[in-house]
Amino acid sequence: MALLNFSLPRGLLPWTVLLFSGILWVGVSWITSISYKKTEISLRDPLSQSRLLWALFLGIFFLGEAVTSLRVIGTVIIFLGVCLLLWHPEHPLGRLSDPGVRWTFLASLLAAFAAVIDKFAFRWFSVEVYGFFVYLIPASIFLLFLPKRKQHVLHLLKVRARSAFITIFLSAITYYFTIKAYSLADITLVYPFLQFSTLFTVLGGIVIMKEREHL
Repeated sequence: MALLNFSLPRGLLPWTVLLFSGILWVGVSWITSISYKKTEISLRDPLSQSRLLWALFLGIFFLGEAVTSLRVIGTVIIFLGVCLLLWHPEHPLGRLSDPGVRWTFLASLLAAFAAVIDKFAFRWFSVEVYGFFVYLIPASIFLLFLPKRKQHVLHLLKVRARSAFITIFLSAITYYFTIKAYSLADITLVYPFLQFSTLFTVLGGIVIMKEREHL
């Protein structure tokens, strides 16, 4: 089915949008990794949920999606609920002057903006074609840095090859279903629902991993 949908658009604008999206996802990955290094996970995770609000605003102003009171209220409720799930009471939210906080907010803004670009690109691309190139472009860029990280990659493949390939496969499938949802409905509706993954992660940690601190 993916091969049947593999048609390429004409014109410069679609390919410009695609290239910009691929480069943007590289930036999202890079800045997200920095935010993880500079911010404690118990602080970073609640702050990163600001992407829910960014996606709402960007979807309205850049994509012209409909604004309803229920959609706004629902997004805010999900945002607060996810923050509550991830909240550790012994850790304050920090200040905007903290580098880690700024990097986290920037990563959240860029992630939401990348999702909006994904939605915008479906004016020209099928989900299959777009997903293929958006994976190909960042991978090609990251390959330029592979020689400097060769030892780390070889070590990962030696001790965690199975886990690494399973993670890559699941990430690709997740991204496909995510952009498929973008192609079928407004991003201001889809994006908040994607945060149910956090709920499933927390419940999985409680039930399977027995992680019951702050239950």
